[in-house]
Amino acid sequence: MRYFNILFLFYLPSFLFSQETFNNLYEYEGYHLPLFSDLIVHGDTIVGMGMAKNIEQGYLQGTLVARFDTSGQMLDYRVIMDPFGGNHGSPLIHGRITHISDGGYIMTTSSDGVTGGVVIKLDNDLNTDWINAYPDPDFGTGCEFQDPIELSDGYLLYGVGLGGNVLPEPVIYFIGKSGAFKWVKYYGNPDVSDDYKKILKYENNKLIAGGSGTNNSFIHILDYEGNILQEWEMNIDSEIGVLRNLQVTSDGDFIIFSIKIISNDNNDFIIQPRLSRISSDFEIEWISSIGPIASLDLSILLWDIMPTSDGNFIAAGQNVNYDPPQRAGWFYKFTPQGDSIWSNRVNIPATPVSPNDWYGGVAELPGGHSYIAGGRATTSEAGYTWLTKVTKDGCLEDFCPDIYVSTSTPTPSTVVTPLVHPNPGSGNFWLLWQEGAIPQNVLSINIMTSSGCLVAQQHLNKDGSFDLTSFPSGLYFVE
Repeated sequence: MRYFNILFLFYLPSFLFSQETFNNLYEYEGYHLPLFSDLIVHGDTIVGMGMAKNIEQGYLQGTLVARFDTSGQMLDYRVIMDPFGGNHGSPLIHGRITHISDGGYIMTTSSDGVTGGVVIKLDNDLNTDWINAYPDPDFGTGCEFQDPIELSDGYLLYGVGLGGNVLPEPVIYFIGKSGAFKWVKYYGNPDVSDDYKKILKYENNKLIAGGSGTNNSFIHILDYEGNILQEWEMNIDSEIGVLRNLQVTSDGDFIIFSIKIISNDNNDFIIQPRLSRISSDFEIEWISSIGPIASLDLSILLWDIMPTSDGNFIAAGQNVNYDPPQRAGWFYKFTPQGDSIWSNRVNIPATPVSPNDWYGGVAELPGGHSYIAGGRATTSEAGYTWLTKVTKDGCLEDFCPDIYVSTSTPTPSTVVTPLVHPNPGSGNFWLLWQEGAIPQNVLSINIMTSSGCLVAQQHLNKDGSFDLTSFPSGLYFVE
């Protein structure tokens, strides 16, 4: 028997909006190819942080910070050039930003003009208080940092570093409020390559850390001094796969975004994106596939995940239009139980659309009525920072997503995968095989929620059609 999985997002249109939405691109005079790799909201201010190339300085890349009101109007911006004479940012980590208790900002980036991760401290007017690089104090080797975490007496910086090893390791630095180095600790196995992908404050003055490496994905519970209190790991060949991000539920469990490696042919990875929930005592509660099996370059990925005030999660990253192959921005809202609430794949408001657009950060706006995502947009002629604001129901301007459909197969070498038409649609669908006919042994389909619960069984009509018009909003698989 042949099996196939089809991912559905069914959403009923709505044209009632509690707040104005927008889908905007922004240019910065004198700068080339700007992008937002991170986005935060504090009060009624949206802050995007990323990179931009200074044309007058030979296209050296600096760190861009721009602020906007909730209607998308730019308030101010600043590009901080590297005092070490290099380019900020790296192919893997463009930088992250945190709003801190003195009203200013702490940001991480990297520089090819100096060894060590770079940290930038700005005041509330975007003036630079200090910029420091942090090589390993004993070995002089480099590191790259993710989100800075403010504590009462300083900042924790985490990511990946070499220390005294050839292969990278997870690392945590601690620096004082004035930027003075305090301590550094390395974790993981020095014989394999691994790093921390995300660290968050956890209950009772603890930290929750998630990472992955050559062989394993892992979770560490640490105190504020960087000591491991508990740890859990799984092989990357497990159903969860390679951990890329994590968040914490209101009752202390862990939500993991990961990629399951289906195959690897000379570093040509075929993967499937997944969400999982791990209990606080490290039991796997559920695993849910949220996208098709595809090449890593043309895959659905979530670059940022945040809890929402209604007890759910909002995520943003990249989705894919397959004809022609190109990336698009993606909002995805889901419950702590792994069920989809809605999804919206968004193209940039310009033509021609590039193959490399994405959202790097997402946040909830005050009141919980809307969400904002920021990222990168490019055309054949220019590059832009990109901001998109949607309602709490995923609606953008005068459009709400109805049904989004993509296909995936658990064993692509032996399974014929159908196409779905129309896409998007309003509830009536047809399965179309490339051979032009329905295989004789495909007579009925099982319709399941994203957490694997069977909700309906339907017989296919002779023309390959089936009807979902009576289904409520949500994410569905068809087998």
